[in-house]
Amino acid sequence: MTLGRKYQNSSGNAGESRKVYANQSKVGTLSGCSSSISLSDMIEPPDYEEVCDRLMGDQDPLAYPTNDIELVTVPRRIRTLTHILPDEDLSKASMFVRDCISCYTSDYTVVEYKYRTYSGSAYGRERLAERIERLLQAPPQVYEVDAEQSTSTEELALQQLSLQFESQPSSGRQSVASISSSSSCNETLTPRGSWASLDLRSSSSDPLLPDLFEKKPQEQIDAINEARRLESRQSDLLGLYAPYLDEEDAVERRLAAEMPCELMGRRILVVCHQLKLELDVEPLFASMALYDAKEKKKLSENFYFNLNSECTRQMLSAHIPHADLSTLSRSAVFDILNPSPDIFLVVRVEKVLQGDVNECIEPYIKDDKNREKVRASAQAACTRLGKFRMPLAWSAVSLLNILSGSNSLERESDKDNNSNTNSLDRKASSSSLEQLRRRAGEVGGSLTRKGSVERRANAQDHDLSNTLDTFKPIVITVTSFFKQETDKLRDEDLYKFLAEIKRPSSAPKKLKCIPGTLKIEVSPCPEEIKNGLTPELAKLAPYGDDNVRPCKEILPFPTVVPAQPHHHYRSLLYVCVRDINLAAYTSRTGSARNITVRVQLMSGEDQSAALPNIFGRSSCPEFSTEAYTTVLYHNKSPSLYDEIKIKLPADLGDHHHLLFTFLHVACQRKPVAPEQEKNVETPVGYTWLPLCRNGKLSCGEHALPLMAEAPPDNYSYIFPDVLLPGTRWIDNHRPLFGVALDACTTVHPQNMNECATCDAHGRSGLLSTYIQYQCRVPRPALSDTDVGLPLPPSVMTDGSCKILHEEIALQWVVASGVTRDLAMSNSWTLFELMVKSMVEYLYWSGAHEAPRKARFPEHFTDDVSTLVTNVTAEIIAKYGKNSRLTQSLNNSLAFFLFDLLSIMDRGYVFNLIRGYHKQMSAKISSVPDAVPLVHYKLSFLRIVCSHEHYVSLCLPAGGGAGGGAGARASSPAPSLRSSASSDGRAAGLSPDFRSRHYLVGLLLSDLTAALELQSPVLQCAAVGAVLSLLAAHDADARLAPAALRARVAALYLPLLAIVLDAQPQLYRGFDASKEIIQLDGDLGQLGSLYPASSPEGDFKQNGRPPFNSETSRNLLVCLVWVLKWAERAALSAAVADLPPARLHALFALIDLCFNSQDYKGRKEIMKCAQQNVRKTTDIKAKLEDVILGQGSARSDFIMRRKGGAGGAGAGGASGRAGGAGGRERWRKEWVRGGSRSRAASPARAQPALAAQLAAEVSMTLLHAVETIVQSCSGSDTAQAACSGALGVVLRALQRNQSAAVLHHMFATLRSLIHKLGWSCCSEEWGPGVCRVLLRHCGAPAGGPRAHAAAALYALMRQHYHLGNNFSRIKMQVTMSLSSLVGTSTTFSEESLRRALKTVLMYAEHDQDLQDTGFPEQVKDLVFNLHMILSDTVKMKEFQEDPEMLLDLMYRIARGYQHSPDLRLTWLNNMAQKHMERSNHLEAGMCLVHGAALVAEQLRAGGRGAALLEKVTHNALDESCPDLQLPHHHLTCQELQALLEHAASELMAAGMYETVNEVYKVLIPIAEENRDYKKLANIHSKLSEAFSRVEQLHGKRVFGSYFRVSFYGARFGDLSGEEFVYKEHALTKLPEIFSRLENFYGQRFGPENVVIIKDSNVVDPSTLAADKAYIQITYVEPYFEPHELRARVTHYERNFNIKRFMYATPFTADGRAHGALGEQCKRKTILTTAHHFPYLKTRIQVVHRTQIILSPIEVAIEDIQKKISELSAATSQEPADAKMLQMVVQGCIGTTVNQGPLELAQVFLAPVAEGTQPPTRLTNKLRLAFKDFSKKCQDALKKNKNLISSEQREYQRELERNLQRFTARLEPLVALRPLASHVAHLANGVSNRTYQA
Repeated sequence: MTLGRKYQNSSGNAGESRKVYANQSKVGTLSGCSSSISLSDMIEPPDYEEVCDRLMGDQDPLAYPTNDIELVTVPRRIRTLTHILPDEDLSKASMFVRDCISCYTSDYTVVEYKYRTYSGSAYGRERLAERIERLLQAPPQVYEVDAEQSTSTEELALQQLSLQFESQPSSGRQSVASISSSSSCNETLTPRGSWASLDLRSSSSDPLLPDLFEKKPQEQIDAINEARRLESRQSDLLGLYAPYLDEEDAVERRLAAEMPCELMGRRILVVCHQLKLELDVEPLFASMALYDAKEKKKLSENFYFNLNSECTRQMLSAHIPHADLSTLSRSAVFDILNPSPDIFLVVRVEKVLQGDVNECIEPYIKDDKNREKVRASAQAACTRLGKFRMPLAWSAVSLLNILSGSNSLERESDKDNNSNTNSLDRKASSSSLEQLRRRAGEVGGSLTRKGSVERRANAQDHDLSNTLDTFKPIVITVTSFFKQETDKLRDEDLYKFLAEIKRPSSAPKKLKCIPGTLKIEVSPCPEEIKNGLTPELAKLAPYGDDNVRPCKEILPFPTVVPAQPHHHYRSLLYVCVRDINLAAYTSRTGSARNITVRVQLMSGEDQSAALPNIFGRSSCPEFSTEAYTTVLYHNKSPSLYDEIKIKLPADLGDHHHLLFTFLHVACQRKPVAPEQEKNVETPVGYTWLPLCRNGKLSCGEHALPLMAEAPPDNYSYIFPDVLLPGTRWIDNHRPLFGVALDACTTVHPQNMNECATCDAHGRSGLLSTYIQYQCRVPRPALSDTDVGLPLPPSVMTDGSCKILHEEIALQWVVASGVTRDLAMSNSWTLFELMVKSMVEYLYWSGAHEAPRKARFPEHFTDDVSTLVTNVTAEIIAKYGKNSRLTQSLNNSLAFFLFDLLSIMDRGYVFNLIRGYHKQMSAKISSVPDAVPLVHYKLSFLRIVCSHEHYVSLCLPAGGGAGGGAGARASSPAPSLRSSASSDGRAAGLSPDFRSRHYLVGLLLSDLTAALELQSPVLQCAAVGAVLSLLAAHDADARLAPAALRARVAALYLPLLAIVLDAQPQLYRGFDASKEIIQLDGDLGQLGSLYPASSPEGDFKQNGRPPFNSETSRNLLVCLVWVLKWAERAALSAAVADLPPARLHALFALIDLCFNSQDYKGRKEIMKCAQQNVRKTTDIKAKLEDVILGQGSARSDFIMRRKGGAGGAGAGGASGRAGGAGGRERWRKEWVRGGSRSRAASPARAQPALAAQLAAEVSMTLLHAVETIVQSCSGSDTAQAACSGALGVVLRALQRNQSAAVLHHMFATLRSLIHKLGWSCCSEEWGPGVCRVLLRHCGAPAGGPRAHAAAALYALMRQHYHLGNNFSRIKMQVTMSLSSLVGTSTTFSEESLRRALKTVLMYAEHDQDLQDTGFPEQVKDLVFNLHMILSDTVKMKEFQEDPEMLLDLMYRIARGYQHSPDLRLTWLNNMAQKHMERSNHLEAGMCLVHGAALVAEQLRAGGRGAALLEKVTHNALDESCPDLQLPHHHLTCQELQALLEHAASELMAAGMYETVNEVYKVLIPIAEENRDYKKLANIHSKLSEAFSRVEQLHGKRVFGSYFRVSFYGARFGDLSGEEFVYKEHALTKLPEIFSRLENFYGQRFGPENVVIIKDSNVVDPSTLAADKAYIQITYVEPYFEPHELRARVTHYERNFNIKRFMYATPFTADGRAHGALGEQCKRKTILTTAHHFPYLKTRIQVVHRTQIILSPIEVAIEDIQKKISELSAATSQEPADAKMLQMVVQGCIGTTVNQGPLELAQVFLAPVAEGTQPPTRLTNKLRLAFKDFSKKCQDALKKNKNLISSEQREYQRELERNLQRFTARLEPLVALRPLASHVAHLANGVSNRTYQA
């Protein structure tokens, strides 16, 4: 958005504006501005005319051309045979009319700028669309991220191989069977070695790179790589980036004035073939027009036609003596300016006035047998009333259905017709409107195409505009019409009917239907129309035979009048009669019922003054002096639809007026002789309307009163709303007549609203076209001898020969007051007029051949200098008062100087630019808040620099006569050594540079200054200015040669130092949506490329604000452009002597460039486009709010605190969708031949462009990296350069790269491996290199995979050469593979298997090392890697099975028990998986195990892993008896980090006591390190944990446990296995049932999965072999009594547990349930391999024990359980009355007390009765009942103290229940054992009866 639009509403309140600027924290301020813009720093521009030839020469392709502009005469094109001219004598017309006609008939004098198309000011959306279309023709870039899921790995590999290795043998391409897809479930938990049977030698490999073994010098390899990189490159880099630029920021866009041409839209040709009613007895008259039902507007004038036969035509011979050929037309061309599905073609049918319409249509509707009588009546009416018409019928056809040609619905009436007839009959009894509506859906009747081709496509799915040009001709047959209701004649009534047709669901009103036939043919209008007539009846060229019926063009009525200049003479007036009200009319002679209005155009007041300017309708004279409206029988207040077309005279004056005479028509003949009958019509009233009012046409709606008598003399000069004395008016002068006048004229003034035709700079499209094409600049009359310079004195002194541009400049300079203000407000008009006059002056004076310094006189150049100074001062003076004016003035001045560069002395114009800059800089440095002024200055320079010869004006080096070397020496490449010079300017912007390359020096200086300001808007604007220039260079065909582009790039080399200095401010959030693989050590040095502090932190430190994402991305792409086109020698010289720190910063910058243009993938780009995200930041919108007074200091402060950085979008295609802006640019989209749709939005999703852009940026940056490395070779920084380059390449390889780019990246990587030597396998780089290479070895694309395998082999080979072994590489590759396959989702094990085979093939084919042990070592490594891969290959198969996946990861981690790094990696992977599933407890356990592993390696506290034994008993698993040397990564800091992370996960899991144990290990470490900040944090966390324990006391819930057993062959090795599953808290048995059943049902099929819901022992032999059985049982933690005494709290009984119990009821006879005396219980105790919680959520059962309880033991257990519940409820503090009552009610309530009593009766009654001796168990049960009774009493006592008064009755009821219970229980529990029964006390569980 241009700043002008942002400021446009702020005029009028200077105080508010200043107040706003003072508070614009979000927009930014200019603190430090005065220091960065120094007046003493103003560089003198070069004298261009003096130095250009010396520095560049005529032969230089970049030199300024000599023939830049030309004054040409463009012939005016007309479509008619001759110019359309008025019939009147033009000498009587006004001067204005004569000038208009002269303008419409003269040729154009146009200034032609031959190279203007190369200017940024002329670069529009259309050219952008063409540029993008051209770029899309490039071969597509293939990215792995875009690979379709349906594309198999092998297909993609073959595709890539076919592209990249066509010349190499394809023997290794055969397919390998996918192990993961063919393996079955029985291989899930196989041992590690079981995969070794797969022989890699039977696998396929990728093609080998033939040059890997060639012995060439490194310099030659680098040269080969460079040549390959430069092949098939995209030259238009910024063309790929152009769609992402904001077109609203393109202030330099100045829409060129288009040549005036006639308004045309989509044209259709309608030919009328037949019109007749079923009863053909009289002539019919039809009119046709277009209507828009939605807009409720008529879209065209009427086309009148009739198809009457000769005999019916003769019935009117008495009234129509002859018919001119133009009125016999039966074809018309309709122009549709705004196509819409709501457009209808409406046909109205009229007949001769006869009487009541209801009576007239009866013979047509009914089968009237007396046709002759009807014909006689019609003949009589034609003879008597032949010149009057009455409405009869109407019909309508939808434009949309004309295009679709649908005819899908068959009607019953069609069956009666012949199959070859194209008609649609209607039944008169049916609803006519309903039929019409159906017809609108079917285009009424049947439709046939020419050639019998039917088209049934639905046109709504296509663009109407395109369809209107391409649809096939169609014949439409309408077989019935609707009767015209006399009370529904107005257009408003018609729109209601049309709306009902569009809405088939509405209920239409009943309309009568008249049988008849209308057949028309509709087709696209051809380019040439034979015998065509314009709306003025002028003949179109070419015109054929004069005796052939012509085809009329119908004048369109656009819904919105397009702002375009008039093209030819036209002067038409349409009079639309609306309504008449003569209800109040009274007269002795008769009434006024059958009313018609006679309309006449009068040039005087006599009847002889009636002009024959009224267009005839059909079959009548071409013009007439009068026209009559239709008549409604016996209607005193008719509403009419008549439209009368009038040709206005050219000499229109005050005496011209419309005279309306109201007539009563006598319809019925009186019984007298015809010769005695009075006149048919009787005047009943008069009114008139003067056509001119205040010099303008009287258009619009008018309500006029009616005079009862003929108007008096001189009436025509007075409007009828004036009550003339002595006149008689109908109904007391009330307005009784409604009429509308619509003029279509190009010579008579009208009221027009022209505000909507301004472009972004406020330039009026009409005025711009007028200046460029139509205005005639006055010039002195010179003879041939006078031509030359200087001009003759007579020319200069003669007042009548003033030169326009000189006079404008002089008068503008001396103007003051209102005149000056008007000139400033319309500055662009005056400036463009001056430029047009100056160019014409150059040619008519011959000055165009003179040197530029001598072209204009000195007094004129002085005036121009003064004018520029004054305009600049006006901008400075009013920028805070009227921002709209100052922005327009600033841009107009810039465009004026832009144009002067093509006309005047260019050195002089440079001085004007310098003067502007000096004035602006002085003001900026003197005020604190001058954001608009700085923005104006940037916009000014951006406009000036958009000149088509900007490069020539900058005097690029390398083109002088002395040769390239000398020229280049005069403009040396800037050094990047120092960050900035003392004056704040970038080091490369030396005074010499800025003086010679003046414009680019100004631009880069302003960029440097803007980047230091605290205004994100100014930063964005400055960067945008540079970017727009670079984009224009890429689009400039003149700069296509690379040598020329390099010379241009040399102008921008200081940009390298500028961006380097601004590096801390750059946005770094481009990777927010993409996770870069974290390499070990984060790539060493590269890990510190970016400061740890945020950009906001940098801002606080150095006072510079951070850039937002848009500014950063644009600035970086500018840098990429410079790196792409800069000459290699210049770039090498710039970086050759950089110190290491500066070199390091340069590599970080290049990495950020990679980052900013990372390709996100087609899917992500399309997703962002669909979301229609406007921008990554809203800074500019906030600026507008602030400037327009919509912001506040508070909101500004808040927004400033947030910073200016915005989010990044996808692939550079982020965030900017939409972009049409609010204001419509002036353009003609309706011009024939130029009727083009608007170009796509700049932010339109273009994944193909984003892919090309990312690839080209990567290639450019890769080439730059190679150049830097080679430039530093041999110097002290060579090693640092190689290391930095390696880091950049490795990070780039982690991003999405195209297959073509990857090949070159791997070539560079191999070169860097060779140059770095041992450093490449160091701990700093080795893990990262190996991991990146392995990641690409697992890529599905064959080409990149082959290169990655080659690079991996080259790494091994290089390090074997250096030390005869590569053990370190072996370890790093193994570790990298292990960590990679567990986390990467895009990893393909099949691809890695091919890559490993390729590495093996390299080792076998490497002849140089065949005699060493290297091939065997490679073979061992490859097979070891294959073993690891085989262990992890199953993980992908079980990605959706979390338990199985974690089992696999757990097994792999166990396999690395003696490799701490690898085990730690896998433990971290497991923790990550748990976190994804919100299993925080298990994630914490994984981290605790990792900490135990580290502690064991460090022997922390002298105890190792035992340190964490209190956290989890499983920690001892990490003990390592044979301790190796500690790994460098496993430090005390690593231990702290793991424990802190574990504590946070345990806190999230609610295990607060465990957090305490973890911190017990951490606290001593922190105390030892005296880290008091960490200690404070730890204790705050502990405080929080203990507080949570206290708060949640009694309310905590922990996990649920279930025993799960698997049976069936479908489970493979899982069959027969038994696990304990830990589920989330409160998980119920049906939930885990459902989860497992659904999961395995999806895997095996729902019909093959059976859930066993009981807990009985399963006999596998009884199960179906083809089913999968799952037995699930709820289990509880099991503790021995001594354990329960130690585990007091709920937490302690749910942590570190490994024994679980579930109970199964049974009876001796095998039933599950029986009587109390028979009911036994089997307790099964399961012991798991590890304690819960553990590394995974399921642990295998390793031991099981069963305990059989006899019936009495079951009873004892039940009573003891109730005792425990009573005891807990009674002792609870504070007491819970509700819980206590629930427990008591459950024990002694009336409904349940039978339970305990029944137990006592069954087991104690026999003892009490003496029938059974007492035993230890009966005694135990007796004591339990006594305790139970005591606990019930205690509970009732406590409840009595808790209850309220209303619960006392309830308490008494409970006490009564207890008394009854105790009374019945007393005899049973009071029993004493007899002495004879003592021997039986030992009896108990020894009884074998109940043991299973």
